[in-house]
Amino acid sequence: MRVAITLLCLVGTLSAHRPTSVQTSSGLVVGFRVKAGHHHHVNHFLGVPYAKPPVGALRFAPPQPLDDAASGELDASRHGPSCFQPAHLKELMSSFLDTDSEMSEDCLTLNVYVPDSGDTGRLPVIVWLPGEGFDYAIARQFDGSYLAVHSNAIVVTVNYRVSSFGFLTTLTPDAPGNVGLHDQRMALRWVKKNIARFGGNPDKVTVMGRFTGSMSISIHVATPIKEKLFEKAVMQSGIAVGDYVFDSNPLNTTDKLASALGCPTDYSVDMVTCLRDVPAPELLRATTRIGKFFKPVMDGTLVVEEPLEAVKKGRHQAVDVIIGTNQNEGSLCFLTLQYLKSHFFERLIQNRLTTQDVADMVQFHLRDFNVRDDDVLSKLVQHEYHYQHIREGLRAQYVQFCGDMYVASHAEQMARLLAHHKKGSVYVYQFSHRPSFSKQPDFIGAAHGDDVLFAMGLVLKQRDLPKSEATLSIKLGASIGNFALNSDPSIVGAHDLEWPEYTEENQLVMHFTSGHCAARRSVLGRAVAFWHDIVPLMKITRAVVEVPAAEPLSMSSSQVFVFESSPHSVRASEPMGQSTVYVVVALAACNVLLLIVSAISITKVRSTQHRYETLEKL
Repeated sequence: MRVAITLLCLVGTLSAHRPTSVQTSSGLVVGFRVKAGHHHHVNHFLGVPYAKPPVGALRFAPPQPLDDAASGELDASRHGPSCFQPAHLKELMSSFLDTDSEMSEDCLTLNVYVPDSGDTGRLPVIVWLPGEGFDYAIARQFDGSYLAVHSNAIVVTVNYRVSSFGFLTTLTPDAPGNVGLHDQRMALRWVKKNIARFGGNPDKVTVMGRFTGSMSISIHVATPIKEKLFEKAVMQSGIAVGDYVFDSNPLNTTDKLASALGCPTDYSVDMVTCLRDVPAPELLRATTRIGKFFKPVMDGTLVVEEPLEAVKKGRHQAVDVIIGTNQNEGSLCFLTLQYLKSHFFERLIQNRLTTQDVADMVQFHLRDFNVRDDDVLSKLVQHEYHYQHIREGLRAQYVQFCGDMYVASHAEQMARLLAHHKKGSVYVYQFSHRPSFSKQPDFIGAAHGDDVLFAMGLVLKQRDLPKSEATLSIKLGASIGNFALNSDPSIVGAHDLEWPEYTEENQLVMHFTSGHCAARRSVLGRAVAFWHDIVPLMKITRAVVEVPAAEPLSMSSSQVFVFESSPHSVRASEPMGQSTVYVVVALAACNVLLLIVSAISITKVRSTQHRYETLEKL
């Protein structure tokens, strides 16, 4: 049965309280009843532990299940502390997201939001994984009350370990790595075991997240581990791809942290023992100082290959999916430059970027995907985006390049591959509405993360929110609720929304706006071909050349900045000098032309299936 939307004065604040309790494997959790808006109520159960505290010998170790606590009673009226992580940059965060949170290593908790809808059937479940870089994840930022109401689903938000606490590894049993991902899986096991006691259906679990939360979901979708922890997935603005996500040299990262703390590095057992003895605040400070970022690794069990590679081969879980992006995901790069007060930021604002500015930035961003000082590929990228946006100018070229490379092309490729294998239904959306409260300049439009504020219903807390935006929020949340219930996000009722499935043939994308929402054919075909056909082939066939080290430049002149893992995880990169590139121009030109002609020929002449088979043979 589909959810029919009605706009019933949901805009407003939450008010409380009436105690309510549920018996779980964590003990008797005593929550409270909250009024959401004017006509709805939600039962809150906050700070519920789902694993043993990862302290002492359990630091850097996979999560351990809780001992049976059925006889105990737990006050579930307050959020638990967030896991240790760097300070959030408030100037870059939405005002809807609270950045003030107590931190502790005893942080493996979740929050359960149960709509008091009077529905006697078992409700679908939506498990939210926060994540704005593998350094940042705070469950309490995302109040699940409004999504629970207008999706008519139980919403669970999860804290998990991040930064060095969640992703440090020695590639040995002492510190196997990826424990933050294992935390997520432990939380999903808790949901499967306990959610029926809250009135939820353990066989209808949808996992949902944005950016690195979404990247984590793509890893869980692609894992060879057969354990069925969820039936559906909503991935928003993030697919795990390349060095941007996976640490190709994690031992170097761990050694650098150990050295900074005076720990031995010769033997992993001694190093990990020493690191476990370091007080958590000191470990966090050292992690922030070393200028390295702790990220997922290929561990041979949970992660054996990149998700897109696994899905290309059909080695993925059979799940139904929604994949979403925002119209201008390139705002990721814009936010980084804004935080660093780089001269590039002012040039972006004033639309005064030079060709050399774009060239420098392209070269550095390519490094996030293991492309090291390849002048030929850099020029190919610049040419591609100059050709596509010649009328809009360099600013549009740069922002579109960032959005495609970091988010949009990978999301579209994931949709195409999943649709090809037909293991589950696939739905795709683009959020195209610029919020009335946006802090971004006009040329950004719908920025990275805007869709989540509407999908989670966080915008409904704003009292003076325009009715059109309230309706948009409820519509998007109800679509997700219908998807969680019956794998179809279409809506019937006062606000009909016919959302067609994305297939190889139609490639239809639902565009969410404050006006009429409609499905249109994807326009990302060229970006997908470029980043997933041409660029990989170019990396294989390019000549291996050596580029002399750049001369250092002052911060005030030509310093170039790059971010890893998150727009909030930023560092000053080594500046670009005037490189001497040893390339035979004629050979490079021939290679580029051959690749472009081959890709275009494959796209136009072959079917999508034959195209993938041909590329795999290459």
